Amino acid sequence: GSAVALNGEGSGGKGSPFPNYGATGLMNLGNSCYINSALQCMVYLPMLRSYILSGQYLSNLNSENPLGTGGKILLEFAELTKQMWAGKYANKAPQRFRGALSKARNKYATTEQQDAQEFLADMLDALHEDSNKVKKKPMVPPLDDDWVEKTALHRVGLEAWRRYLRRDRSVIASTIMGQTLNRVTCPVCHHTSTSFDPFSMLSVPVPAFEKMMVRCKILRRATSLNCPRALCIQSLVRPKQDLDTFSKSDLESDIDMDLDADPDAAPPSAILEQYIVEVSRLSEIGVLKASLAEMCGISAGALLLCEAETTPTPSEGAAFIRQNPFVTYIPVNEARPCAELSQLGNEGAEGSQGDDPDGMVIELMAFELTLKEWPSVQVFAQDLINGSFSTKSLNGMDLEDARFLLEKQLYGHRKECRRFDLRPERIINMMSKCLWPRTTADFRRGLRIEYLGDRNQKLPGTVIDVLVNEDNPDKTKVLVHFDHLASKWAEKFTLDDFLQKKIAPLYTKVTPRAIPIEGTLYHRHSGHYFGNTSFLHFHNEWSMARAGAHIMAQAARFLHEDQSTSGGHWIATCQRALGKAIDIILDIDKAYVDRVLRDCDDKFVYKKPNDQIKKSTYDASSLNDLLEKKMTEIFTFLPFCN
Repeated sequence: GSAVALNGEGSGGKGSPFPNYGATGLMNLGNSCYINSALQCMVYLPMLRSYILSGQYLSNLNSENPLGTGGKILLEFAELTKQMWAGKYANKAPQRFRGALSKARNKYATTEQQDAQEFLADMLDALHEDSNKVKKKPMVPPLDDDWVEKTALHRVGLEAWRRYLRRDRSVIASTIMGQTLNRVTCPVCHHTSTSFDPFSMLSVPVPAFEKMMVRCKILRRATSLNCPRALCIQSLVRPKQDLDTFSKSDLESDIDMDLDADPDAAPPSAILEQYIVEVSRLSEIGVLKASLAEMCGISAGALLLCEAETTPTPSEGAAFIRQNPFVTYIPVNEARPCAELSQLGNEGAEGSQGDDPDGMVIELMAFELTLKEWPSVQVFAQDLINGSFSTKSLNGMDLEDARFLLEKQLYGHRKECRRFDLRPERIINMMSKCLWPRTTADFRRGLRIEYLGDRNQKLPGTVIDVLVNEDNPDKTKVLVHFDHLASKWAEKFTLDDFLQKKIAPLYTKVTPRAIPIEGTLYHRHSGHYFGNTSFLHFHNEWSMARAGAHIMAQAARFLHEDQSTSGGHWIATCQRALGKAIDIILDIDKAYVDRVLRDCDDKFVYKKPNDQIKKSTYDASSLNDLLEKKMTEIFTFLPFCN
């Protein structure tokens, strides 16, 4: 593709070593090797080359086709082909062609590396449209299913191709394109639909062997089942004095552990498991993932399949850092064939058997989604979809009221963060209404809002600052940062924007995001990363406290208790401290939510306008101080805070 001058001269150097064989290299114009390699393949297509060199393309040039490039790509490709086959140059810099390509296809205007196959497909399409002899494409009806069913297959193929040529007739269609036969059978009525589709290229994998072995380790989410000491479920309602009293003895005594398994839960001890799966090299990675899901009992949608990437271990630092190299994980594309997994550099991994491909074992890592929705909320949501509720069954309540009361009942439940994780969108909506400002004195940081702008814009955001106007308090403004946008797009709003409903409580009209936030967990010591990374997932509307509790809960997976070692007792103390810290955070977070919502009616709250909902005047500073005090007391017992 990208060739250096064979005679040592620069671009346009004289003297091709093989004048009659098109032996002209193309110089790299900034990561353009993928373009050069595709172009070299195209100019060596005999019939396309003859079409260009004979000048026949000039009589077929279609500069009016809206699907083409106005003939520019065909003209520049023809000029480049003539130069490469002129026998005068050892190498050429295809600058004119690159310029025309950049104008016609913007994605090739940068110096970023692109896919050669994708570029080749775009080039064939551009040449096809630029040389299309059909100036005005007619409407062509599809083949009748009854006629297809009664007619011989070769006649159906000929008729399909004839109809295709009525709209698309070019040198590419004549010399490069073909048809694929597709058959789709309905599993219910068993009706088979037959069709022929045109193609310009086919991807044909060439496997070295049919089957391959994949060894995959699965890291499960931490729950009270596999981390019982840190995430135990003690009593249905934790006593109030838990927030007010704390002593070291609380961490040195054993506690009752709830090991009641969920119907679909894994064995209580399962944290890291290993499975070996035999799959076809030609099957998609998604098929491998489905097989793993069936074996481990975790749904395929809750598994993140990754390949490993090891970072060189630093020569300095503690010995355990040098012994535990830093490994990051990159999610794999499930649409890729399993054959591509053999290219991940695992051939020399443990389990491989030399140069024998039949003994090669591919190493992968899978992570379970660290969130699990409450079953009762899932059932409620499904009933909403199915329309199973009636006004009578809800005692006259609105559906949104019923969902809000269900979330409020589950928020801070003893199994929250230990078995299940609540998505509190309706709680956040009601808290936003209760904290809604009536005057500028009511402005506060952290208020969740949505911006209802022109052209049906609906953007969720957060008040990140209150810009107080000392001279005229009525002119005080708030600075709002919008979710998923850069900070430069933050905007200022006045009280009038709130009163005129340009700014509304969050989730008034905005639809909650179904996809959780994903984060990466790293291990670091003395400025060095070490060990294996893992993934954490968070619901979008969690408070920072609730997200912190989730991080601590999932960190429990890395505290392995071993009473046979000298550190076993210390690890047990750390596990209890972790559970105590989670208790404190969840209790104070629930207390804050309860105090904000305490003035809300328990029924029919969603039917009321914002200005009719009782406004909460609660100040969270006292709970923040209590949280800081209790966490300061327990920090010394946490393994990652020393």
